[in-house]
This record gives sequence, C-alpha cells and structure tokens, in this order.
Amino acid sequence: METDFSVRLAGPADSQCLAAMATELCNELGEATPSQAEFLVRIEELIQDPNTDYLVARDTEGACLAFLQQRYRRSIWSEGEEANLEDLFVGAGSRRLGLGARLVELAIQRAQARGCAVVTLDTNERNVKAIALYQRLGFRLSFTHVQTEITGGREVLLDKPLA
Repeated sequence: METDFSVRLAGPADSQCLAAMATELCNELGEATPSQAEFLVRIEELIQDPNTDYLVARDTEGACLAFLQQRYRRSIWSEGEEANLEDLFVGAGSRRLGLGARLVELAIQRAQARGCAVVTLDTNERNVKAIALYQRLGFRLSFTHVQTEITGGREVLLDKPLA
C-alpha cells in the first residue's frame, strides 16, 4: 500500500471524492441512505459554507483515502466559537497509516486559527480504536449518552479545550 499522502482543506473540486467516501462510510454503518448523489448535493452546498470545513487525504496519484468534516458554531457554554468534528472516515484500505491522526491534527489547527475555545466530537463506545486515537490527541471523555440505534452501544462525547 502506498503510504505517501497529503492532507489539506478540501475545495469544490473534491466534492465527488468526498461523496464517494461518505457513501463508503454509510455502507460500513449498514445504512442504505443517503445515496452518493444525495451526499454530493449536500457536500457541494456545505463546502461553500464558511462554518464548515472538509479536510481530505489523497495519495500521490490523487486517490481519495480519508476525509473529515468539522463545523463551527457559537455557544452559550464557551467564549468564542466551538468546533464540532462531525465525521472522520478512513477508507478500509488506508487504515493504520496515520491518516486519521493527521486529519484530526489539521482540524485542531484550523479550530485554533479561528479562535475556537474547544473541539468536540461524539463516537460510539464500541469504537475503541477511535476513542484511543482521540485521547492520544488530547481529547478527554466528557460523558456517555444514550444507546444509539445504528450501531448499538452508547454515544461517547469527547472534547479538547483549546485555550
């Protein structure tokens, strides 16, 4: 497996790649919807939103390997904006190469540059590899929430203060 890759902020030209990756994620979760065409429409809209970042990892040939979606918002609970890491997905053939860590590190840097007070995320308690990754990158368990319908297990909330 080729291990050379670049990680960067995605632009409109990356929309097809992002939609394909989102579809792969959807399939791994056992979900039939949204379709790739629906993902594409949504991503094309969100990629233009100044409060949404898509980060993408591609190999030296330009193949899409992984993506991250991060959204920014104001909250009464913190001074400044908060960043919410909504989706992180590494394609099955590209795992264990450090792509997830690189994407999360870039997301943290972008949140810091915007002056965000915190980065938050949620995952399933059964996703122990992801939780270990986030904790290695300085995230702390915030609390465990209700059981989810899609994957079973409870939702785990994590955060990383940036101040």
